[in-house]
Amino acid sequence: MQNSNSGSSLGSILLGIGIGTIIGILYAPDKGTKTRQKLASKRQDLMNAANDSYNQVADGARSVVNKVTDGAKSIYNEVADSAKTAYNDVERNGKTAYNEASHEVKKDINQVKDRVKEATDHR
Repeated sequence: MQNSNSGSSLGSILLGIGIGTIIGILYAPDKGTKTRQKLASKRQDLMNAANDSYNQVADGARSVVNKVTDGAKSIYNEVADSAKTAYNDVERNGKTAYNEASHEVKKDINQVKDRVKEATDHR
């Protein structure tokens, strides 16, 4: 990732090139029409360079956004899968615990019934 000074450094370089070009053209021994044409041409060159730099920065930003988005999607999918697995484990363990407890309660009820029957038979 580029540091925050790269944009200002690029701007400084472009500004220096522009100022140097203008000074060079103004001191050149050409006619006014020719000088204006050169200035317009250099201005267009600078605009194209600035546009290219902007596009490079924008492409880099898009690339970073895409990587972050893909990473976030991957993490989301992993968490969702883990949560689903945990839910299924809890549900399965809960059913197992319920069935075991139900079996124990039924066994205890049968034992109580048997004792009641024994107690009433002995009377």
